[in-house]
Amino acid sequence: MATAVKTVPAKVHPKPEHVFNRSNMFSHVDLTAMPVVAQRVLFVAMCQVQLEKVESLEVQMDIGEILRACDMPDNVQSYDRVRASVLWLKRYAFDVTTFTDETGEDDWEIFGLLAYAKKTKKTLTMRFEEEVRPFLLELKNRFAQISIKDYSQLQGRHSLRLYELIMAQAGHKGKNGNPPGCWFLTLDVQEIKRLLAVGPNEYQLTSKVRVSLVDKPIQEINSKDLGFKVEVEYNRRGKTLEGFTFRMKEYSRKDPKIVNPKPATKTEQDAQSLRDKYPEKWAELYHIAASQGTLGLTEVVQVAAWEADADIALEAWAKANRPRRKPNA
Repeated sequence: MATAVKTVPAKVHPKPEHVFNRSNMFSHVDLTAMPVVAQRVLFVAMCQVQLEKVESLEVQMDIGEILRACDMPDNVQSYDRVRASVLWLKRYAFDVTTFTDETGEDDWEIFGLLAYAKKTKKTLTMRFEEEVRPFLLELKNRFAQISIKDYSQLQGRHSLRLYELIMAQAGHKGKNGNPPGCWFLTLDVQEIKRLLAVGPNEYQLTSKVRVSLVDKPIQEINSKDLGFKVEVEYNRRGKTLEGFTFRMKEYSRKDPKIVNPKPATKTEQDAQSLRDKYPEKWAELYHIAASQGTLGLTEVVQVAAWEADADIALEAWAKANRPRRKPNA
């Protein structure tokens, strides 16, 4: 049965009056705009395809490996989701502006990813278009530091993209003055909006950028067993938030005692402050959240979900019970 898939071309635009190397432009394509399963099918393909050697740009993948990367059961519904995702990739297109003259007129190219795909029993075969070989080389390098197991732990669109950006800098770990097992990434507010591909009218307040594009993704990243933890520094000029520095530190996955020494984001710091101020109320709200039952999650993840629910409820309660200022006489 055919599956209808709606796709939206990705757009990449360079600065005016500059000519860009075409392959470098592909690095700005926002892969997180893809459906999650499509991202992971592409990721598994990038782990296996030998772009420099295979003239046909063809790769064969075990369906079971894709299902594991997507954390999906081995059943008909999962196979249908993989089929829909491959169809999405077949229809996916992106355009690259290669030159903009002084009048604002663009030269451009439009590319598709897949030339052909088929599933036979437990094997998925995909063949990429020759024209996107430079893009695929960059994409393979982009995923070079990432394991399928780690990538599949994250669900949030912004968490996935921020994780990619963090891991792209992991080659500087312990170098250029970084302590052993440590590295960092600094982005200003406009950079992080561009790299996370948010619309021009989204997150116009820097407080929204901080909460939605930084704090929440970092909370998700730190909640997973990825082999490192992140702390965030908020770079300000006066009261104006100008950017963020992400400081990563590796830990041994064999050590079950690894914890963050302090809340890593301002959102977590604010929540902890309210917990400390109203401990009995927080305990009451946590009990209410826990009494709603489980979601079939692991114990650690389930407790984190209850804590998050209690934090949200406590913030709302604190706002509703905030003392009101008396009017001037």
